[in-house]
Amino acid sequence: MSKVENIEQEVQNLTPSELAAFRRWFLEFDAQVWDRQIEKDVREGRLDKLADEAWRHIALERAKRFEPFCRSEFLELLSNPAKIGSRTCG
Repeated sequence: MSKVENIEQEVQNLTPSELAAFRRWFLEFDAQVWDRQIEKDVREGRLDKLADEAWRHIALERAKRFEPFCRSEFLELLSNPAKIGSRTCG
């Protein structure tokens, strides 16, 4: 059995509270990995074209305001989906 298969099996055996804790941990871990990759891409100029296009849209007033969830709200929704639809921040 591969490492991934072992992890999948272990995750399936978690209690609901353990699964909620794992989700919170993994979300934070995954966000850190993503942040490092984005930072690397920025340093290497891989996002320059995208940034230029975004600035062009802003200059032409074609950009729309984006209202993201705050991180704490997102983590709460992951562990308590019944709260979807109730905004607590932003």
